Amino acid sequence: DYSAASPLSCQDTEQNGDPLIIVSGTGFSYSFDKRTGMPVSMIFAGEELLDTPVEFNFWRAPVDNDMFIVDKWKKQRLEHTQTRAYEMICKCDEDFAEIKVRQSAGAMSVQPVLRMDTVWKVDRSGALTLEVKAEKDPQILTLPRLGIRMFIKKWLKQVSYYGMGPMESYVDKHQAAWHDSFTASLSELHEPYIRPQENGSHYDCDYVSVRGKGICLNVVSADDNTFSFNASRFTQEELGNKAHEHELTTCGSTVLCIDHRMAGLGSASCGPELQKEYRIDEDSYSFAFMIFPENLNKQAGQ
Repeated sequence: DYSAASPLSCQDTEQNGDPLIIVSGTGFSYSFDKRTGMPVSMIFAGEELLDTPVEFNFWRAPVDNDMFIVDKWKKQRLEHTQTRAYEMICKCDEDFAEIKVRQSAGAMSVQPVLRMDTVWKVDRSGALTLEVKAEKDPQILTLPRLGIRMFIKKWLKQVSYYGMGPMESYVDKHQAAWHDSFTASLSELHEPYIRPQENGSHYDCDYVSVRGKGICLNVVSADDNTFSFNASRFTQEELGNKAHEHELTTCGSTVLCIDHRMAGLGSASCGPELQKEYRIDEDSYSFAFMIFPENLNKQAGQ
């Protein structure tokens, strides 16, 4: 009940040497690292939901059709990006907190992939909204994907979504899929290709929910765009480093990727390069997601 929630509080503090901005309300506390501008902790209903900090994500485990471009992506070190905050400004009242961040994301040894003006918003219900306006470096021609990656607790494992399913779907690979509400386990979302690669994405989604232990973590589009998502026990690094499906090792978390854009798969291993309409090659981007947990146990008690 939003009206029954206590006023928000915001702290600019330091814990274990880490400079943080902490936004707290009834039943939740979210911590943002001032060095990166990203959430490092999401405590909700007494449970920590994150295993690692939220991060911007530009990489995917290369598919066979990426064979002629993957070396360019690796030279640009898209698989090793980190986020850096140059400025964070927090405004907070009893109903609403807003954290404005000027930041970039890129690898240590090369120029940033993106320079971003980001806004994180938190309301008294615990809803967390991310708004991003980004400019891509002109020397980086294309991206495999553009979104965020969250390592959430492994007990968050039952997935529901509205989008293209029930099989995996991509911007240029969805003719067999259809729009509907679907529910699946993480194992059902995984496509066991003989050689591990990017798999299990779902295109053109309005929302995705991951639940467990009476908590449901929801992500919805917060603008006019739909999004793609992937939920897996395997990291993109693991999928890219192993040669056979049976060699894969789970990471101990549920890996939830929310993609403003996922590049198309194409047919370059035996045909032409990816068509322009399926590439991520624009100079600027704007997108927004809302992330909001729900306490299902509390709802059941009511």
